[in-house]
Order: sequence, then structure tokens, then C-alpha cells
Amino acid sequence: MSVFTYIASDYPLKEVENPHIKTLSVNQALEMSIEVHDFLLEPSFDRDKPNVIFTWLGIDTDELKPKAKTHHIPVEQLTCSDLQNLFNKGSFDFPECIIILKTK
Repeated sequence: MSVFTYIASDYPLKEVENPHIKTLSVNQALEMSIEVHDFLLEPSFDRDKPNVIFTWLGIDTDELKPKAKTHHIPVEQLTCSDLQNLFNKGSFDFPECIIILKTK
């Protein structure tokens, strides 16, 4: 479902609503040229029913991976400041991630 790996914590984290996810009716999805499953096009299915399709906005359709700014950091160079900079942005307008590289 996601190409991202998240950091687990023993401490409660503030819940943040993902601004890149949108729920749509089938008709809304069709208007946006989003491909839908055949069973949603059956005459018996209510195409105006809300919240049927979940869409991640900002998907690169060529690679089908969410666009994100990545930071590659070798594990021995990773600092608390790297994590703090990533999580203390105050805004989640565009996803960012740290890829921690394991050295041999």
C-alpha cells in the first residue's frame, strides 16, 4: 500500500491528516479520468455514493510511486538532528523521507 517505511515510537505521536489522500465517488473519479474497477460500473452500484474510492494525489503515473523528497544518509552518519529536521517541518504539503543506508 505504501512505498514508505515509518519510524515506530514508544511515545504517543501527534496524528496528522494526510493532505495527499482524497476520497471520491465513482462519478468524481471518472470525471478526473481515474480508472475504476469494473464492479463499480455495474448498473446496480450507486456511482454517486461518497467515499468509495481513495486516491493518493501526487502519484507519478509513470512509476506509480508517490513523489517524495528523499534524503540518503549512511547509518553511521545519521544524527538526531536529521530526524528532527524531517519531523519538525510544521507542514506536510509534500512527503519527505530519510533512507538510511546500511554499510557493509
